Amino acid sequence: MTAKLKTRDYTPNVRGALDGVRVLDLSRLVAGNTLTGVLAALAAQGLSLYDSARLGAWLCGRAAECAITRGGESEESLSATHVVANLGAAFRDLRDGAF
Repeated sequence: MTAKLKTRDYTPNVRGALDGVRVLDLSRLVAGNTLTGVLAALAAQGLSLYDSARLGAWLCGRAAECAITRGGESEESLSATHVVANLGAAFRDLRDGAF
């Protein structure tokens, strides 16, 4: 029995938001995979790579601060899970200018 391969529909001449972009894998750093995901998501929404890096780094740092100051985590116990859990708070702080 042979399996049938599915073909994907795509338009080869259409450029996407990340067309030609090389991916920098930061997953070997502390919480790097979280930062990489945030940077990629921001860039995919149309932000320049420079602005994505600036905003992504700030958001992840602010999320870590929120986990410590609001979530009861300590600097020693902070993990990527805590950063992800507090990204919403970081986005709210950015939107509200409460930083």
